[in-house]
Amino acid sequence: MRLSCARSDAVFCLNDSEARFLTTRGWAAREQVQVVANGIAETDIPPARDYQTGTRLVCVAQWLPAKGVRSICS
Repeated sequence: MRLSCARSDAVFCLNDSEARFLTTRGWAAREQVQVVANGIAETDIPPARDYQTGTRLVCVAQWLPAKGVRSICS
């Protein structure tokens, strides 16, 4: 998750607490983190870059203990 955030053009969070979690740990720069309500508008997605090779990864997840947060954040 840390690597995905660091390499992302934008990171979307549902609240300020999640945004602080990512930025205080250095997982994402504040300018790339956007706090949004559930769901995002198409206009919130940054334009595609021209990469020679690579893949795109979108993670839609929850910060629930049942999702393995303890193992991800430790």
